[in-house]
Amino acid sequence: MEIFMHVYHAGVIMHTPVKEQFEIYENAYLCVDDEGKIEGIYERLPERMEGFERTDFGNRILIPSFVDAHIHSSQIANAGLGYDMPFPTWLVKLTYPTEEKYKNPDNYRIINKHLISEYWKYGVMHGVVMSSTDYEATADLFEQYRNSGMSALIGKMNSDLPTYGTAAESTEQSIRFPPNSFQPVPMSFWNIWETQQKYIGCRLLHMRQRERRMWKSSESVFPP
Repeated sequence: MEIFMHVYHAGVIMHTPVKEQFEIYENAYLCVDDEGKIEGIYERLPERMEGFERTDFGNRILIPSFVDAHIHSSQIANAGLGYDMPFPTWLVKLTYPTEEKYKNPDNYRIINKHLISEYWKYGVMHGVVMSSTDYEATADLFEQYRNSGMSALIGKMNSDLPTYGTAAESTEQSIRFPPNSFQPVPMSFWNIWETQQKYIGCRLLHMRQRERRMWKSSESVFPP
C-alpha cells in the first residue's frame, strides 16, 4: 500500500504527547501522514522518509496549535462587551440582538470570516464552535471552515426561549432537516457529519425541561 508522508524541518520542534509534558527536539524533522497524524519526530531523518515532500522552516520553532473548546461564532461581535452586566441583562441587551443580526447573510459571512481569520492569526487550528439557530449561517460557517484548511466541531444552536425573538424555534423545528441538508464536510481533525442524514456535534441547547423530554424521544433518530 502506498504511503504518503510530509516532512517538516525546524530549528526547534515542541511536542506534547501527554498533558503537561513537553518534548523538545532541536534541528529535527516532523513527519505527518496524509490523515494529519504525526508519524514521528526525528533528530536524524530515517532513510524511509527521504523521498517525501519536505518543508524547511529553518531555525523557526514549531509548536502544537491551540484548541478553543467552546465559542459561539455569532457572539464574536460582542467580545469584551458587557462584562459588568448581570447575565440576564447581557443576554437581552447584547446576545439576543446579535443573534438576530447574524441571520443576515451580509453579517454572518463577515463574522464567520473574521472568526476564522482571528483563529488563524493566533494559532487556534481546532475549535468547538456553536453557530446560531439559523441554518444558512451555520452552513456558511461549515463552508468557510472547509476552505480554511483548519478544523472544528461545529453545532447549530437550538433554543425555544421567547427572548430569542425570531431566532427562537420549537423542538419540532430544531429536529426537522431543511430541504438543503448540509453535505458532508471533510475536515482534517474531526468528521463533522457522519452522513448527510445524521447530526454529529449538533445538540439541543438551552431548551426548557418539557422540551428536553421531547428530545429524549428523538435519540433513536439523532444519537447523542
